[in-house]
Amino acid sequence: MNDIFRYHKIRLSNAAIRSFCIAACLCAFILPGTASAEQVKLTSEIEVSNVSNPLDEDGEYQSWIGAARAAHEAKDWPEVERLVLKIMVREEQALGPVNTEVLGSLANLAEALEGQGKYDEALTIYRKALELSRKAQGEKHPYTLNMQFLVGHTLHELGHLQEALTVFQQVLELYRDVRGAGHPDTLASMRTTAYTLNELGRFEEALAIFQEELKLSRKILGDEAPQTLSAMRQTSIVLGSLKREQDAITLSKQVLELRRKFQGDKHPETLDEMFWLAFQFQNFGRHADALALREQELALRRKIEGDEHPDTLTAMVMVARSLSDLRRFQEALALTRKELELRRRVQGNEHPQTLGSMNRMSNFLMILGLEDEALEFRKRVLEITRMREGEEHPDTLTAMGQVAIFLAQVYRQDEALKMRLLMLDLQRKVLGEDHPDTLNLMSLI
Repeated sequence: MNDIFRYHKIRLSNAAIRSFCIAACLCAFILPGTASAEQVKLTSEIEVSNVSNPLDEDGEYQSWIGAARAAHEAKDWPEVERLVLKIMVREEQALGPVNTEVLGSLANLAEALEGQGKYDEALTIYRKALELSRKAQGEKHPYTLNMQFLVGHTLHELGHLQEALTVFQQVLELYRDVRGAGHPDTLASMRTTAYTLNELGRFEEALAIFQEELKLSRKILGDEAPQTLSAMRQTSIVLGSLKREQDAITLSKQVLELRRKFQGDKHPETLDEMFWLAFQFQNFGRHADALALREQELALRRKIEGDEHPDTLTAMVMVARSLSDLRRFQEALALTRKELELRRRVQGNEHPQTLGSMNRMSNFLMILGLEDEALEFRKRVLEITRMREGEEHPDTLTAMGQVAIFLAQVYRQDEALKMRLLMLDLQRKVLGEDHPDTLNLMSLI
């Protein structure tokens, strides 16, 4: 669970950096023909002339752009993809294959593909845009650097962390050269590189970069700047990963104190900082301290955001986790029941987070010896997952495995064996005979 929460927060930060990069270097349909000279200054081999407006002689081009903008705001990614492809055909016919509009549209197309989960296709488009921009504008042009970052980001989304790291490191060195060490783009690039090193378990290297970013942010922006506080938080997390308890907790406390001073007790970032300090306490076995802080956070979130807000529900999960760490299982169960009730009301019975809450309920019930009710929750999760995802989906196979484990724990061995044999047939079909998961399951039968 610790790694899940760490990864979740890192991904949020990466997403923010990615959004900044897209906004900085494009988009053709958002700002057609109005890019600054610094953003899209091209070499003489690119022929761009809008004097006679060859793109919109029939008025359709602007209409497509308006429709694409509306679809983008609505996050209707299939419609964005359809319209951008039409826009690109017109741009290439009127202006040639390499021009400011086509380069922007390529990035728009890749974003639309990402929005649909088509990361392999998006990667191909980003690489094409990067290649064209390097040829036309050079490797140090802002658009080129942004496209190179987005190639790395998409590799990251595909789970190719080592390849992504290589790209991020290249971008960082270029930003140091072009922008200087203290430029916001360089600092953002440092953060992304350090995040990826952290995910790869290269904590010492990640720490060195986070500490460099923190030093520069303090010098340029001051202790109270959001970027400085974010750098302090990330540094403390990596210190925690390195088991440097005193350093990690001391820095986390400093960040929380600064958030309270400059942003107030009720600011979302202050509440997030409480989450992270409690996370540090939990990691170092200080469960009573973690619980006290999480209960404070939950009380504030209930007051500010209401019981049904996603962050409040997450805070309930973490309080239950701390209660469980302290072996206060009855209280953990009662709070999880409340959380499940709220999730069903807000998100519905079939939402993945509702299913996660049902799984936690099942675990606490089993610990408390309420085996029949625990098993019913697990079976219900399997039933919903199978109906929603299909028999062969990894989540369905996981749910089947959990049911089999519970059946074995309550000495219903024949039913457990039957479930595992069904799983084995499906895993052989989906994963193959030699997959580690298949081999592991065979060893249990």
